[in-house]
Amino acid sequence: MKENVSMVNASKQIITDFTFAFENISAKISEISNVNALVATATEEQSSVTKDISERIEGINSAVNTNVDNSKETSFINNTITASVSELKDEMSFFKVAES
Repeated sequence: MKENVSMVNASKQIITDFTFAFENISAKISEISNVNALVATATEEQSSVTKDISERIEGINSAVNTNVDNSKETSFINNTITASVSELKDEMSFFKVAES
């Protein structure tokens, strides 16, 4: 009988130890879950920032391309004006302007 009581007490202690161990495991799993949630949130935020940066770079690239096109057009127009001024100068050379 004493041996049975001793075994029951030992079993109770083992159950208590197991319960404590499982509670610790459960707490650690909860901590890991919380860290995973934080990492997931940070990853989403980083992805959002990366997307925003990418969109802004695309906008800058588009603006640069527009400026390049406008510069080419301006250069073409300037060359046309220069040619027209040269032509006009040649035609005006026919007329003599008296100096005062």
